[in-house]
Amino acid sequence: MSVEAGQFDPANWQSHYAAVRARLTKVVVPVPKLTKTHFVTLRRRVAAPVLSDEQAAAYEELYLSMLARSIALAERKQRTPNGEPTLEHLLAMTAEKYGLSLPELIANRRDALTVSARHEYMWRAKKETSKSLGQIGKACGNRDHTTVLHGLRVYAERNAQ
Repeated sequence: MSVEAGQFDPANWQSHYAAVRARLTKVVVPVPKLTKTHFVTLRRRVAAPVLSDEQAAAYEELYLSMLARSIALAERKQRTPNGEPTLEHLLAMTAEKYGLSLPELIANRRDALTVSARHEYMWRAKKETSKSLGQIGKACGNRDHTTVLHGLRVYAERNAQ
């Protein structure tokens, strides 16, 4: 998930961290534990008078279903219709794994950490998607397909040891 300027709410950093961590470990995103205060706040926002227990239960069910739908939608945006991860998603996940920003990953830097991260992205993109070497290189800072081929070889050699 790439977070662009203005989309990230600092007050909600814990749930954002949990969601990113879950995607990295391929675990289902946990639904946050809801307390009574969530629904009291919801009742106040709806401006309803005192709700009966049945109405409160209906609001709770509605809230949970909306939350589940929004989580499912966020997960679907990271994959193409045939189920492959998008190249942008792989770039963002690799950058986050190595503690780099997206511009740092695709920049013309040659320090060992950035190069290792870039090679891992290229390997993951080749193994997890059906994209060509040219498409993978273009997504990674407009690099040539031969650069991607070299990155794949270096990554394979380094991980074979």
